[in-house]
Amino acid sequence: MRRGAGLAARWSVLSGTPVVDVVGQVADAVSGQLDFGREARALERLRDNLSAVRRVQAPRPHARLCRPRCIAMDFVPDLDTGTARSCSPALRRRFAESGLTAVYRMLFVDGFVHCDLHRGNLYFTGSGEVVVLDAGFSVQLSDRLRRCSPSSS
Repeated sequence: MRRGAGLAARWSVLSGTPVVDVVGQVADAVSGQLDFGREARALERLRDNLSAVRRVQAPRPHARLCRPRCIAMDFVPDLDTGTARSCSPALRRRFAESGLTAVYRMLFVDGFVHCDLHRGNLYFTGSGEVVVLDAGFSVQLSDRLRRCSPSSS
């Protein structure tokens, strides 16, 4: 993947795009998913960062119980992938607002991004909260990448 990114970065159509940085960070994140101790630390960081976003939560990991091959965290009851479908349009708009605010914060404020937000990791509760799980595929973006500015070289 890294060699392919190096070749792709030479194409004029991708000039100024941080292809090598993006692929490098994704490759590192994929490797990091195999370490639950690392995931617990990422979940704690994500939880801290997202605490500033209304109606968004991530379960608290229990560091003393986590190991490289085991993660323990708070239990979040009543998570169901079908909750949003059964909610009112107003509540669904609130989910969208909270979720998009969380993504904005990850990308542009903190630079610490959960890269695996699919319906198995992103839940909505009947009380209107967004719950983010599984921080194993999270990365810290460089300042340059966060600003999407091409290198000066």
